[in-house]
Amino acid sequence: ERAQQIFQKMSAQGIKPDVQSYSALVNVYAALGQVEAAANVIADMQEAGVSPNKFTWAGMLKACDVAADPVWACVTFRNLVSFGTQPDEFLVNRFQRIVGPGLAHRILGKRGLKMRQLHK
Repeated sequence: ERAQQIFQKMSAQGIKPDVQSYSALVNVYAALGQVEAAANVIADMQEAGVSPNKFTWAGMLKACDVAADPVWACVTFRNLVSFGTQPDEFLVNRFQRIVGPGLAHRILGKRGLKMRQLHK
C-alpha cells in the first residue's frame, strides 16, 4: 500500500512514471505474491502509454511464482510475447518453474519458439 501511495503522490506532483517506476511497483507486489495487483500496474502503465519491458514481465512472472499461480503465468507469458518482448532464458526458466517443463514446452511450441531461438 505504501508503495502505491508514493506512486500516486509522484503522479499527483506531475512526475510522470517511467518503465522503471512501474516495474519497481510490479516487483513490490511480486514479492508479496499479489498477482492481480501486479497485473493492474501493468494495465495502468499501458494505459499511460508506457510499454512493459523484460524487467516488468520478469516481475509479473515472479508474482506468479510466489503465488504459485500457473494460470496467471500462462496469461503473462502470452502477453509478454504478444506485446513484443523477446523471451530470454531467464523469463523462460521462471515460466517453466511455475508451469512445469511439459506445459512450458507446449506453450513455447505454440508460439513458434524453441529454447535455442531464445535471446540471452
